[in-house]
Amino acid sequence: MNIFRIIFLIFFIYFINSSDSDIVFVYEHVRHGARSPLFLNGNTKYLDAFGTQWEGASTLTNVGKREHYVLGIHNRLKYSSLINFTKYDYQEIKVYSTNSGRTIQSIQAELHAMYLPGTIPKLTKEQLLAAYPPFQNLSSEVLDEVAKLNDSTIINDINVFPIQMSDPKKVRLNEPENCPFMKQYQAELENKTRSGIIIDFVKNFTSKYGEKLKQVLNKTDKDINDFDYIEIDLAEDVLCNYNDGNNLTDFIKKTGFDLDEFIEDNRLSKNIHLYHMNIDEKTGIMSASPSMREIINYMDNIINNKSQAPKMVMQGGHDDTISYFQYFMKHVFNIPIQYIPFASNIYFELHKNKSESDKFYIEYILDGVTKLKMDYPEFKTKVLEAVWSDEKINKFCYPPEKEDEKTDENKTEYEKYKTYTIALLSTTIFLFISTVVFIILFILFYKKTKKYSGNLLTNDSTLNGKANNELQLIE
Repeated sequence: MNIFRIIFLIFFIYFINSSDSDIVFVYEHVRHGARSPLFLNGNTKYLDAFGTQWEGASTLTNVGKREHYVLGIHNRLKYSSLINFTKYDYQEIKVYSTNSGRTIQSIQAELHAMYLPGTIPKLTKEQLLAAYPPFQNLSSEVLDEVAKLNDSTIINDINVFPIQMSDPKKVRLNEPENCPFMKQYQAELENKTRSGIIIDFVKNFTSKYGEKLKQVLNKTDKDINDFDYIEIDLAEDVLCNYNDGNNLTDFIKKTGFDLDEFIEDNRLSKNIHLYHMNIDEKTGIMSASPSMREIINYMDNIINNKSQAPKMVMQGGHDDTISYFQYFMKHVFNIPIQYIPFASNIYFELHKNKSESDKFYIEYILDGVTKLKMDYPEFKTKVLEAVWSDEKINKFCYPPEKEDEKTDENKTEYEKYKTYTIALLSTTIFLFISTVVFIILFILFYKKTKKYSGNLLTNDSTLNGKANNELQLIE
């Protein structure tokens, strides 16, 4: 009887864990891991308001590296049927990051967990002889360490990964340098927010925490009633300490605050800044559009068996870059927006039906929770209906009154092409008109010259005739 139970249990587990589809492509967009505060008051000791010492401002911490290493383990185990993690293949996976130290380091940590040490082939004897830089007279200490490598490329055969810098205009369109009109638009958003949402938030925050914060942190009424202080200084220090596992016990003991409630209120201040002062639904949809169009393009290439199509694309980013996707998915698929902690990530997975090979569907996953599952054709249609075209983005970023702000540096390729085309067309028309005018003038001049030449010939003939007559008379 027990044997039958075991057999039944094995089949039950297999049935539960078996999938009716294969993952054929995945796009990951991830926020960097835990970091130090963005601002440390300009001091050289890198101390925050709680006396915590950091390596520097806005730097990835060891906790942040570990968070991404754990994400890398998840990727390796979940996508092992999609990617061969025993050997790095440049064609299988493409890796991008914003130009920020903390995002690059985060992606590196993730990749190191996906491709474990020992996944690089050993060097041959011939390669070992060639594997030296053109450096003259390497010291004996260097050569001793080289000898310890044996036939490895790097100690323990650790991979070196190519991480490409993302095009800022595709990933961070909310930045004024990538979209000049955003400066004015964000100022308008901030004015609206400060006249309503911030007033209520500061009032509630100050009533709950104001007096104790003044005592414990030696702050004034002006500080505690200033949203910029709460969001830029206080929340930064609180959340960075909390997420990096630093001890806030003394602070909580002195203030008597409920830690979880205090953390949530500080998160709320960050959300107010991100979702009301930095971007809104309109600019969120706009900023997500280039990436969403690329995701559709990647998936179409996989479905159509295009050669060189990557199976996985990783993009390192920030809380605002993930917020674009959240706004887009809320607008198109009514998925609620939520707070974006350090190391938060999203996946767009493309699945292929095992029983019907021409059937595909997508899953949208946020921090490990599936938020959307939909047939790919329907998903594609809805996405392409909602994304902004390059032309629409340009009209927003460069409205007519901002035309003079355009330079070769901030024009898109489309704008450059349009400018060059207009210039070429204008030059061609000018040359054509000039040529026609020249030909007409030349013809007129030629006719006039010919007529004048004819008159001279007639006059000469008359004179010659008279001369001949006179000659005959003389004779």
